[in-house]
Amino acid sequence: MVLLDFRLGDMTGDLVARKIREMKPMGLKTKFVLIAAFEFDEGVVSKLKEAMAIEGKLDKPFGLLDLEKTITETLLP
Repeated sequence: MVLLDFRLGDMTGDLVARKIREMKPMGLKTKFVLIAAFEFDEGVVSKLKEAMAIEGKLDKPFGLLDLEKTITETLLP
């Protein structure tokens, strides 16, 4: 599982996730969660999930319980 910040300078986290997925076989098995300091439009999140770019999102600020819940939901659906 990889936690990726959405804003990464000149690239976004979902683009990084897509590039990693292109590297086989590791990219196909990896699960990605985007972290963002702003509210994501749920339509955007749904489209990224449908495109298999990400498996989930986590909003900043988050605590350990939020992180644990996200990890559990992502790895043990």
